[in-house]
Amino acid sequence: MDPTIAGALIGGGFAVIGFAASAWQNSPTLRATQRAAREQRLWEKRTTLYEELLAIATEKRTTVEAMRRDFAKLQEHYVQLLAYGSAEVMYYYEWAERTCSKLPAEGEKPNVAIEYFGWAMRDLRYTMRDELLLGRVRIKRLFVPPPAISQEERKFLHD
Repeated sequence: MDPTIAGALIGGGFAVIGFAASAWQNSPTLRATQRAAREQRLWEKRTTLYEELLAIATEKRTTVEAMRRDFAKLQEHYVQLLAYGSAEVMYYYEWAERTCSKLPAEGEKPNVAIEYFGWAMRDLRYTMRDELLLGRVRIKRLFVPPPAISQEERKFLHD
């Protein structure tokens, strides 16, 4: 074999091996970069959503009607929350939704759902705040009813 052709084949072989090694090395880096860009886009949408929801969740509510009105404002963002909200935020949103449905009608006797709704909104607010400030949820706070609650009240809230 002619030494020029042999040199060209050897050089071409090394070029192919170099290209394959480069592609093999760069593919994880490319995937990580794509993942980071996707997370950044998600984070931008999540922060905008959480800022809007925090403005609603921090309002002081003194009446049951105000509680219902504020939760109706939260419900306007439900689809966005499903798309961009974290699992922890969705947990507290659903807890607030359940307790809001148990709030007494006008003229009815106040019930424990009023207090539970306040707790659910507080935990929703704290969870969103933690995610915005820290980029993660600092402590997973799952709501557990206080031990002093009666069986009747427990059944009322969980039915």
